[in-house]
Amino acid sequence: MKVKVTGGCLKKREVEIENYFVESLDGYDYERGAVESAARTAENGTKALGRLCDLLVSKNVLSLSEIVYIANGYDAEQLEKVEERR
Repeated sequence: MKVKVTGGCLKKREVEIENYFVESLDGYDYERGAVESAARTAENGTKALGRLCDLLVSKNVLSLSEIVYIANGYDAEQLEKVEERR
């Protein structure tokens, strides 16, 4: 699916959602080396996956036990929802 991107630092543009993720999660920084940039890109991808799972749990699409399996590949741990204080 193609989307129009407005706002942010870059000019208005149309991109595929997949490419939007590539652009958004890229950890490249001209002040860092290749290893640091790769580590930052991996961290950005992991955080994005966490945000996606959080959203899917909040919409009752995924259960907490499914989150454990997605995160570590086995189900030995249990998760329990903690109410947030405001």
